[in-house]
Amino acid sequence: MKYDFTDKLVGQLSFSQSILRPDYGNLGGVVSVNEDTMIVTVPNAQLKPEHSTKYYASLQYYLEPSGMLGLSYYKLDMQDMQVTGITVDPESVGFNPGDYEGYTFRSAQNLPGTSTNEGMVLEYNQQLTFLPGALKGLSLYGSLTHVNPDGPRQNIPKEAANWGVRYNYGRFDFQINGNYQSEHRVSALSNTPTTANNGILYRDSRQLWNISASYKLTDNIDVMLAGRNIFNEPEVIYSNIPSRVQMYTVYGSMWNFGIRGRF
Repeated sequence: MKYDFTDKLVGQLSFSQSILRPDYGNLGGVVSVNEDTMIVTVPNAQLKPEHSTKYYASLQYYLEPSGMLGLSYYKLDMQDMQVTGITVDPESVGFNPGDYEGYTFRSAQNLPGTSTNEGMVLEYNQQLTFLPGALKGLSLYGSLTHVNPDGPRQNIPKEAANWGVRYNYGRFDFQINGNYQSEHRVSALSNTPTTANNGILYRDSRQLWNISASYKLTDNIDVMLAGRNIFNEPEVIYSNIPSRVQMYTVYGSMWNFGIRGRF
């Protein structure tokens, strides 16, 4: 539902429901036995679908001559949220107490009750065509996201941001953009600080910058340059505490140069 408060201010409310069916491998896959970690992973034929309900509200203010400033809020309620790697009783998954003695049994399970994520997003984009001369080719954009879950989540940073500046004038086009993610958990929700080998793994906060540029030599030929992760930001995974680095990966910057023709 949308409502125009003024010619420039628009409000929106929405409501949606969805269902996530279990992965086939979690329902009826094979039993996996890892003798190094002494973990038996078993399927769960009783795994139920995950039902979610999303509530969304936003305000958008449109800027002249072309742009928008927006603020939105959402709430996502998930019933029977599916979580893999939960420690279970061997007898509950069809094994006898003496089977694989000393091993830990794990399986996908539905969390009881309702799990909730709440979030807010602030976003802005505008073409600055009101500026004088060559500056009118500037445009800006960015967004800031904050997520507030009611419990631990996997691969969901609580803060994230995207931003960029673009300049287009005559035959020249240039863009620089970046993104940021705060530290967040990457290991399974079943992991604890005492889980063998890894404990709880987190990805450290990371900021990436990219650029791209092109120049039109003729109406049909462009010269292009693009750089990804131009400051060579590493990816850091740590166990339990930031000082206990488990993986430090340097991917390097990636640069591409090309000529594009249209005939």
